[in-house]
Amino acid sequence: MRPDSMRVTRITKIQREASDMVSLYFRDEPSSKAVPGQYLMIWIPEVDEVPMSISTINPDGDSSVTLRPVGDATEALCALREGDRVGVRGPFGNGYTLSGDSPLLVAGGTGVASLTPLAESFVERGVKPTFVLGAKTEGELVFRDRLEGLLGEGLILATDD
Repeated sequence: MRPDSMRVTRITKIQREASDMVSLYFRDEPSSKAVPGQYLMIWIPEVDEVPMSISTINPDGDSSVTLRPVGDATEALCALREGDRVGVRGPFGNGYTLSGDSPLLVAGGTGVASLTPLAESFVERGVKPTFVLGAKTEGELVFRDRLEGLLGEGLILATDD
């Protein structure tokens, strides 16, 4: 199947990541074969189609995108329920280059979405990156538990509170 072909899939899980952020999980074979840094075009019927970073790449299961409501399309995505349908195209883009033996990753907010799979890829290759995760408040540290489990002391937290 060509990546630019629209595929319809159902939302299998919705997970609240912070007070204003959610991850939408769905099963889509091409998405499960993406590389960190690639993105998907997510289509919401009768609303719009928007580019979204892939926040979970699982070859044996569901993939996800993580977002906050900032416009019509993302507000519509945040209003979806498990079982609702969306269209998916992609993955698109070249992804990140995995190089170096002591990478430093810095992200906050929705930027964490594309760098978390990158950190997981480094660890799978035997390289443990340092990850600086930032947010305004401790409650807004997206993927904190996931990254702590992956990186331990290699995770540095930075908040304004």
